[in-house]
Amino acid sequence: MLEENYLKPMFSYSLLPLFVLLGGIILLLLSLILKKKTKKQVVRTTLPKEIETKIWIHDLEELKQQVIENKISNRQAYQKLSKLLRSFTEEKTKKKLSNYSLTEIKKLKIPKISELIEEYYVPEFAKQEEKNILKSIEKTKKVIEEWK
Repeated sequence: MLEENYLKPMFSYSLLPLFVLLGGIILLLLSLILKKKTKKQVVRTTLPKEIETKIWIHDLEELKQQVIENKISNRQAYQKLSKLLRSFTEEKTKKKLSNYSLTEIKKLKIPKISELIEEYYVPEFAKQEEKNILKSIEKTKKVIEEWK
């Protein structure tokens, strides 16, 4: 009699644990798939053109103020101006201008940028500072404001 009670018919066992296990596996797989999809979607927020331009102009105005107050030399100012213009152009063109020579910049066919960089070259590297840095800052400001 003991053996008769030991084995039960197949439908007498509960299927609930099996369904719970399968449901858990399905939920786990769905959550992993959704996580991968959300990680791939990078939300890029871009500033409106006016705000972005104001940031660059602000940096130019700070540089101009440093020059006026004689906090930096003209040579240092030209170096900063060159770096600022290259960074601006990199942001706009997605090309790494900080690694480009003047010749390579000219090949990009952005005449206003190459003209300014060429203007900065002599005072940036020369022993004698002959160019007018304030005029160069104003030219750079104009190019940034007019960028499309």
